[in-house]
Amino acid sequence: MPKSIADRPSVEAEHVEYWHAFLELSRARSSGFAADPIPCSEVAAWCRLNQVARWRRPGFWRVVSGLDVALRAMPRKETSDDEP
Repeated sequence: MPKSIADRPSVEAEHVEYWHAFLELSRARSSGFAADPIPCSEVAAWCRLNQVARWRRPGFWRVVSGLDVALRAMPRKETSDDEP
């Protein structure tokens, strides 16, 4: 197994549903110069579509928005397209 795969972090089983929600919602976000935040309305819609129990939805919002904040706070990788 390649070292890059062996060393990657894993998601514990009880958190996989949050991670999948975050990944799906991240792909649907709009972006310009930087990624826009995932709106609460999108998380609510995702929860309804995936039949997440109503009492669990506030927790989904907290986890997904926390992951979103952490992602957007990370420094952006520079590419050759970024050069003037």
